[in-house]
Amino acid sequence: MGPCPPSTTSARRRARGSRPPSRRRLRPRAGAWDAIAHGKHALVVAPTGSGKTLSAFLFAIDKLLTEGPPEEKTERTRVLYISPLKALAVDVERNLRAPLTGIRHTADRLQTPLPEVTVGLRSGDTSPADRRRLSTRPPDILITTPESLFLILTSRARETLRGIDTVIIDEVHAVAGTKRGAHRRSPSSGSTRSSTDQRNGSG
Repeated sequence: MGPCPPSTTSARRRARGSRPPSRRRLRPRAGAWDAIAHGKHALVVAPTGSGKTLSAFLFAIDKLLTEGPPEEKTERTRVLYISPLKALAVDVERNLRAPLTGIRHTADRLQTPLPEVTVGLRSGDTSPADRRRLSTRPPDILITTPESLFLILTSRARETLRGIDTVIIDEVHAVAGTKRGAHRRSPSSGSTRSSTDQRNGSG
């Protein structure tokens, strides 16, 4: 995989328009892409708005698009995004659909078939019906909070996390060394996948 995801290049250019990104914004993205492309864990520290989370998402999206969905339904969810703020999780869930839509439009224009990438949100405000839907029809990308992740890991819903190979943690400084961070270190989390899963954090 190259320095930036090939299937997302055109969509990213359309999203930012003709204005090129500044060096300040490009530097953390380039560093993140290089580490993620080589399958390494990455901790990206940069100012707000520099594209830290987007860097991880773009590579995750590219992988989902090029590999396609697995045959086993319980392994459908392959990307887990953890945010300590419910409002931020909702915002990212909304913003994540923008690049996905852009990629879809670009693929249609180029007449390139792409698999559908689904996004799900699980938080304290998620209704019981939506929680059941997430369990029976797991999304490709799951957005959740540390508390909701703890509830997932301690219920039968944890079976839907067995296919995860990428974990993106936002606002690491807000949960590190706190009870909220302890939720992510729960012994139950060891029942999903091995420690070889790729983790990307931003602070």
